[in-house]
Amino acid sequence: AHVNIKKIMVTVDVDLEIIEKDNKKHWKVKSWRHSFELQEKSDVEFENLFPENEFLRKTTNELIASNGNDVIMEIGPLIVKAVISKIVKNVDGFFSKVPLEDLVLN
Repeated sequence: AHVNIKKIMVTVDVDLEIIEKDNKKHWKVKSWRHSFELQEKSDVEFENLFPENEFLRKTTNELIASNGNDVIMEIGPLIVKAVISKIVKNVDGFFSKVPLEDLVLN
């Protein structure tokens, strides 16, 4: 499948706690939740869909092409969650290495 998402708005709400590490305070991600919204029409194209039936293949591809955002909203949430999960994990790792005093302006 080929997917082209032209514009997506992802919102991530993070609940942080302050922990002590090496005598310095650090942020730690306690929990998070996300949401996303497609801002423009997305393109979705499947390959080798009904290879033995040209009519069914063409009709299905046209239907999918005209409803790309609906297809993304059906299959996308788990993919978006996996991507956001990786990002949150990396940010949490960053927070564990950089003390709070270096991240906050007083």
